[in-house]
Amino acid sequence: MDFLNRTLQQARELFDSMTVGARIVTVLLVGVLVVSGAYLFRFQATGGDTYLLGGRVFTQSQLADMEAALAEAQITDYSIEGNRLKVARSERDEALAAIARAGALPMSAGDLDDPNRTPNPFLTKTQEERLAMAEKKQKFGRMMEQVETLEYATLEYDEQRQGGLDRRLTRSATVMAKGRGTRPLEDRDVQAIVRAVEGVLTGINPTDIIVVDANTGESHRGRAGDDLNDPRNNAYAQTKQYYENDWRRKITEALRSFGMPNVQVNVELDETISQVEESRQLTNPVVVESETEKETNESTRADTAGRPGVAANTGAANSSASVAAGTTSDNSTQSRESSRSRIGGTISSTQKASLVPKRVSVSIGVPEAYYQALWLKRNPVAVGETPKP
Repeated sequence: MDFLNRTLQQARELFDSMTVGARIVTVLLVGVLVVSGAYLFRFQATGGDTYLLGGRVFTQSQLADMEAALAEAQITDYSIEGNRLKVARSERDEALAAIARAGALPMSAGDLDDPNRTPNPFLTKTQEERLAMAEKKQKFGRMMEQVETLEYATLEYDEQRQGGLDRRLTRSATVMAKGRGTRPLEDRDVQAIVRAVEGVLTGINPTDIIVVDANTGESHRGRAGDDLNDPRNNAYAQTKQYYENDWRRKITEALRSFGMPNVQVNVELDETISQVEESRQLTNPVVVESETEKETNESTRADTAGRPGVAANTGAANSSASVAAGTTSDNSTQSRESSRSRIGGTISSTQKASLVPKRVSVSIGVPEAYYQALWLKRNPVAVGETPKP
C-alpha cells in the first residue's frame, strides 16, 4: 500500500511540475489510451468476422438466395470471399436465422429423403413414375453441388421400352454442368458425372450419357468400361501414372530443403503386358505304382438225394448194392492287375513382371528465391549496405 501511495505522490508532483500545455497533452493522451483499450477489448470480445457454416463453399445461385435473405433482414455487414460468405461474429446468429426463415439454407441430397413420408394410394402408376423421376433429378443436382470443382449439374433423362418379346428398357441421359467460375470441365469431371449418372440410373449404357459444358458449350459422351481408348482402362497408362506419381513424391521429399522445387517425371515402361516361359522334357514312362490281385475258389459237395430215374425204384433182390454216393465240384478263378505310370522328365514355368520401367527422366526446377538466399549467405552484406542484385 505504501508503494502505491508513493507512486501516486510522484505522479502528482510530476503533473504539478508540468506547464499548462503539457498537462493538456497528457490528459488527452491518457484519454486516447483508455478509449483504445476499450475498443481493443470490444474487438476481442466480439471476435471480428467469421465464415458461415464453417467456411462452406456455395454456388452462385445459393449465394444469391442468401444475399436476398440478408437484405430482407437489413444485415449489411457481410462480404463474399471465394464463394464463401463472411459476416460479423456479432451478427452470425441473426444472419443464420434470416437465411433459415427465407428457406435459403443449402440442402444436401440426404435432406430429400423423408423416412416418415407415406405413399399416396390415389396416384396412378404413371404419376408415381414421374414423381420418382423428379426426385432422382433433384437428388442428383444436390449431390453434384457437393463437388468442389462444379457449380451445378442438372440431369434430364428419358426411358423407353422397346417392342418385341423381351420388352427391354433403354435409357438416355443429358447433363448440363458448369465448373466453378469460368473454368471448363476437365476429363475427370466429365467421367465423375458419367459415373454418378450410372449410379442414379441403373443399367444405363455410359455411351448413352451426354455431358454439356455450360461454360464452353462443348459436349462430351461417356465411355464404356471396356473402352481401351479411356486411359483409366489402359493398364499401360495406369501403371505409368503410378510410377510417375511415386517418383515425383519421393524426389520432392528429398529436395524439400531447396524450397518448393518443381519436379516433373516421365517414365517409359516395357510394353510387355504378360510374359510366361514354360519348358517340358519328355522321356519314357516310369511305373510309379503297380497292383496285382489273384483269387481261386474250388468247392466239392455230396448229393443227399437218391439217384434220379427208374434205377432208384428197382427192388434190391435183383441188383447189386452200390456204396458210391453222387458228388458235385465247382471251380472259380479270378485275377486283376493294375499299374500307374507317369511321364518322367522336368517341367519348369517362369513368369516375369510386366510393365516394368525401363527408362526414367526427371526435370527439376529450383525456385529463384533459393539461389538468392544461398548467394546472400555466401556473400553477406555489411550493415548499412544495399545487397547487390
